[in-house]
Amino acid sequence: MMSRCTLLRTAAPEGGEWWCVVSGQATPPGAFASAPRIAEARRQFWSLIRSLRDLGTTMLLTTHYLDEAEALADRVAIIAAGRIVAEGTPADLAAAQRSTEIRFILPAEVTPAELPRVSGGVTTRGRNVELSTDDPTGDLLALTGWAAGRGAALDGLTVTRPSLEDIYLTLTSDTEEAA
Repeated sequence: MMSRCTLLRTAAPEGGEWWCVVSGQATPPGAFASAPRIAEARRQFWSLIRSLRDLGTTMLLTTHYLDEAEALADRVAIIAAGRIVAEGTPADLAAAQRSTEIRFILPAEVTPAELPRVSGGVTTRGRNVELSTDDPTGDLLALTGWAAGRGAALDGLTVTRPSLEDIYLTLTSDTEEAA
């Protein structure tokens, strides 16, 4: 129970304001914050949250901006239909989804049939190749080894783990379909 709390009300750019409740009774001290919407205010707010975290303050941050939760939170709980459907660090939640995307442009002298065998599903659109995999390290090794052996470049090579927003949409779409 927070018997002594301080309510901080701070003016934010463009006429907005931030509200932050800080408890001096928790060990370490705890805080609850509601995030602002304006871009500059968000950057300043993120700095404030990081500073409080660095001081050992326990934070409960409520936000609809999942990039914000991913950047600031040590742990995340995803709530759908009033129930926690996933909880953990952003990295743990991403690892549980196991769907890494690898994209690159097929070298001009190569056909899709010549690509090495990989564990994920390969889709090609013209020269653009997209691979969805549960084994990004193994598949990258196969692809880059294959390309290096041919003296070819994998232009536009990107490896993308699912964002917290992707994870949220996947987890809550299952809940919405059931409702």
